[in-house]
Amino acid sequence: MFLLSGFLIGLVGSLHCIGMCGPIVIAISSVDQKPSVLILQRVLYHFGKALTYALMGAVFGLLGNHIKLSGMQQAASIGIGAVIVIWILLPVAVKSKFSNLSLVNRYNARVKSTLSKVLRSGKTRPYFVIGLVNGFLPCGLVYAGLAGAVATGEPLQGFFYMFLFGVGTMPALFIFSFTPALRKYLPKLNTRKLIPALSLVLGIIFILRGLNLGIPFVSPKFEDTTKTEQITQPDCCH
Repeated sequence: MFLLSGFLIGLVGSLHCIGMCGPIVIAISSVDQKPSVLILQRVLYHFGKALTYALMGAVFGLLGNHIKLSGMQQAASIGIGAVIVIWILLPVAVKSKFSNLSLVNRYNARVKSTLSKVLRSGKTRPYFVIGLVNGFLPCGLVYAGLAGAVATGEPLQGFFYMFLFGVGTMPALFIFSFTPALRKYLPKLNTRKLIPALSLVLGIIFILRGLNLGIPFVSPKFEDTTKTEQITQPDCCH
């Protein structure tokens, strides 16, 4: 059930994706192509992006696995939720200082440069590769999803969590890319408040999960893996 929340986060936040990735989808649009070809191009692009998210989810799921094995899953869930909530409530001036760090700027410049080169690759654009690279673009919605991947506590679950997240972002972009009449609204689309609101809800959910209240799907009981290992460990024979 928790894995499906990745899909829901992507689906709810997909309007933000239109604002961020809509221009890229328009840029890679082919003209005078059959509908079947256009659909295949979009599928390859979105699958590439979802695969990047999934691989990042596996890495963060592995991090969550180490946290779970250390018996700190409950504290980590509360900590992640608290960090998300605090970040959302921080003044914009403080957040801008983080985004202007040289390391962040170098990363952003490298990803955008790579994406620009791929977009200029000619008529036969590698749509799958464009999606792969686009998945690395900085995005607050993706960061919220990766927090969920940590909470899965398993690399494989983190992989599928973020893959479903990527799939959740697809419907809105598909509709946008095949409905030119909607493109005139792109400059007016303001999603700056959507991601903070969604992230705030997600942060509160993480805190509730960490409180171990025994509420199904919202705050389930954590298993103490350290105690389980002690119980299952056989006694030494003398």
